[in-house]
Amino acid sequence: QGAWQWITGEPWDYTAWNCNHCHPSCQPDYLWEDHLEAACFDGSTLRWNNYTSGNGRPAYVIEYSADCNSDGIVDYGQIRAGELVDTNANNIPDCCEQGFDCRFNAVQWRVEDGGNGHWYRAVVPMVPPTWDAARADAAASGGSLVSLNTAEETLWCYQLSVANPSAWRVVSGTSALGPWTGGAQQPRSAEPNGGWFWIDGGSVDLVVARADNNNSSGCGVNEDRLTFWHPTQAQPTSSSMGFQTSDFPSRGYCEPTIGPVQSYLLEYSADCNSDGLVDYGQIRAGELVDTNANNIPDCCEQAISCVPCAADIDESGAVNSVDLAAVLSNWGTDGGKYPRADIDGDGTVSSTDLAAVLSAWGPCE
Repeated sequence: QGAWQWITGEPWDYTAWNCNHCHPSCQPDYLWEDHLEAACFDGSTLRWNNYTSGNGRPAYVIEYSADCNSDGIVDYGQIRAGELVDTNANNIPDCCEQGFDCRFNAVQWRVEDGGNGHWYRAVVPMVPPTWDAARADAAASGGSLVSLNTAEETLWCYQLSVANPSAWRVVSGTSALGPWTGGAQQPRSAEPNGGWFWIDGGSVDLVVARADNNNSSGCGVNEDRLTFWHPTQAQPTSSSMGFQTSDFPSRGYCEPTIGPVQSYLLEYSADCNSDGLVDYGQIRAGELVDTNANNIPDCCEQAISCVPCAADIDESGAVNSVDLAAVLSNWGTDGGKYPRADIDGDGTVSSTDLAAVLSAWGPCE
């Protein structure tokens, strides 16, 4: 009967041995039965049997219990719900494998991979969202519904969305409804192709982004918002091309059988400090501070410089007489050869920049 234990280290404080002998059975030394299997039912209770580890069994049971970000919720469930990203599908959140804060769940379409440097995420809310609710939720997260401005971006976002199966809803055995995008149609536009636009201001390229444009009112109401759609795959994958973006009612379902839309694609593209980098990525990297965790840098919300120790004009590590001289010698200009002399970024070196130098005098912290 020996020292039985669970491989996770959990306490061995419950037993339910096989009803035939109520304790582990013994075998000769050459055939130790030193592993546990589910053996039989005794009424409503599943009973255990000890068995030799080298002998096969038809199945096994996996338990997911890891909580790598210590938020009290099992990682597997958060991955399945779309709350944590797992791009390599190994059931371990990317944030834990890559060592970054798990509240940052978006994935970057990197410039070096042919992308635009923006960050994207497929979001699956607890309640299936209308298009307006999805747009508001995206804005509250510091982002926006995705605008698909090129064929490459459209494909990349589709592949990102199918990496999270819960972002798609099976409509029938041969089709599936995907997430909301930021495509919309102006009221009273000519159907089916008139008045379409992306909420970032771009116009919808019907050839690139919207393959299904022949059904403007088949749902009984205006189909004036864009969602992903796959007409031939109930469970779309990144390798199953043939997907489309399709017009759909903003309420999120089409009577009597199609819907609801279960998810939306969130895009982070804001660059509030105009340094050429998306704010979300800089917050995630710890380069910009976001104390209220709304994915908007504090410096932008507080209308202060986003440059650490901005008054250190010569970047020497301290604010001193050299920085004071840079302000005074460029007074009334845009900074000339010393653009950092315009500390507040208002276009003119003035008294506010002088005050910034004097108030920050000394070593940069």
